[in-house]
Amino acid sequence: AQANVGWLEQRREAAVARVAATRGRVQELERRLDEADRLETSMQDTLLVLVDRLEQSVARSLPFLAGERAARLASLKEVLARPDVAAAEKLRRVLEALQVEAGYGHTVEVLQVPITVGGETVHADVLRLGRVALMWRTPDGARAGVYDPGEAAWTELGAGERRRIGLAMEMASRLRAVEVVDLPLGRIAP
Repeated sequence: AQANVGWLEQRREAAVARVAATRGRVQELERRLDEADRLETSMQDTLLVLVDRLEQSVARSLPFLAGERAARLASLKEVLARPDVAAAEKLRRVLEALQVEAGYGHTVEVLQVPITVGGETVHADVLRLGRVALMWRTPDGARAGVYDPGEAAWTELGAGERRRIGLAMEMASRLRAVEVVDLPLGRIAP
């Protein structure tokens, strides 16, 4: 019986040690959960600020791909408002949107869109030079101009600039070898 009592006391001490270790682990996990909740709330606020800044940046930038950019912002706001979406997914979506917007800065493209020049709607080829400038030319090449960010309006330019804009559009469309062209970039908006 004494041997049994000794063995049972050893087992009891081992069980008490396991319970203490388990309680310590549970407390650590509870602390981590509280910290994760705090971080998630903080991250939600940070993501909302980032999306707001992104929205302001898009509103101040050149008016290109307006529908696509507005849809991306609306989608981001919807995802951030949903409580069932994980914080990691929200962060991924915001970072992806920032990456796409940053990517516009180092790309060149030519799009065919209707624009308003002096109150008249003109169907034009629009050359986007990164986030720096927008230039336009009619398909027949008779008219050309730039987007003036200071005036927030499309303006028409003379014949000399028309030719250079046409050359730049051909290079952007890969119809001509790339060369240095003096383009009318205009002024930068405040």
